[in-house]
Amino acid sequence: MPIKSVLFSRNNLYVLLFLSLFLAWPATADETDKSALGGFLSARLGSSAEEVLIALKKDGIEITQDEIQNGARQIRGKHKGHLSTNKIIYVIPEKNKKLALIIEFYDNPDHHQQVIEGLTKQLGKSLGKEITQKTLQEGAGKFPPGIKELTMWAIKAGDINLMVRAMRFDNYLAVERLDARLL
Repeated sequence: MPIKSVLFSRNNLYVLLFLSLFLAWPATADETDKSALGGFLSARLGSSAEEVLIALKKDGIEITQDEIQNGARQIRGKHKGHLSTNKIIYVIPEKNKKLALIIEFYDNPDHHQQVIEGLTKQLGKSLGKEITQKTLQEGAGKFPPGIKELTMWAIKAGDINLMVRAMRFDNYLAVERLDARLL
């Protein structure tokens, strides 16, 4: 099942469950960390498409596709970082025209644990295995096939309502960052 089907279906149990978990578990980040939480590289959640394009150019991301799909502008790009990010998708819903979701794909399984550790250092303690297992069970059939491990965070820092999930598969790791207010 393509990730876009998981993210944009109207009756998506996963999104509802994740939003309810987020609202019920308001972790708070130190205000000094706020600027680092709301995006990936220079692109910030809540930015306009023009601001996202400027950030991508600044970060040296090669844009491979820019189109409207499933009611959202999707800007896809390639970036090589020290942990081998090979593909990034920036999703800007048509209804509010603000960056609501960033999906990073890491293609080197040797770096997956480093990515998770980096997210934990940046975001703090994850929501834990019990909530993750419950999310996987209740969202059965809504996640992409082949998921091996799921780690989730819900952070509230000032005006940022950041939700992050890291999904590990055999050959890649997908990290999704979203602001629930913008979807």
